[in-house]
Amino acid sequence: MSSNGSTPNRARRRRPLPRRARLVVGGVSAIVIAVVLVAPVVLDSGGSKGGQCAQTLAFAGEKYVARAVKSSDVKELRTLGVGVSSGCGFAAQNVDLLSLDGVQPAVAVGLVADQSAVYVRPGVCAGVGADALMACLERRSGH
Repeated sequence: MSSNGSTPNRARRRRPLPRRARLVVGGVSAIVIAVVLVAPVVLDSGGSKGGQCAQTLAFAGEKYVARAVKSSDVKELRTLGVGVSSGCGFAAQNVDLLSLDGVQPAVAVGLVADQSAVYVRPGVCAGVGADALMACLERRSGH
């Protein structure tokens, strides 16, 4: 009995979780932590294959995303102006843009300095590989 007349509380001993339950809780926790750590990387890269991020381009108030293309398929026409390229850890920089033969600038544009990629509006010809991208862009442009 304590000095205030009450009896001391006896510590109740909890029965520990079975080993299997502890393993399940630990496994689920590990998966949640992994998803939380990986999600920002996947979202920043646009979910592109291979874990690579995609360069982006701002031109005439529109956003474009870099897509690989066979350089032999790219036929550039005329200078469009200057856009701002950024992403993948590089600082934003001005780049000279060209229109592509048979493709409207509202669909895709090219860079003067790089014929291995074209900048395409998001969602245009999604899922089309580098071999067929120019043909898809021409179809989307009505040519």
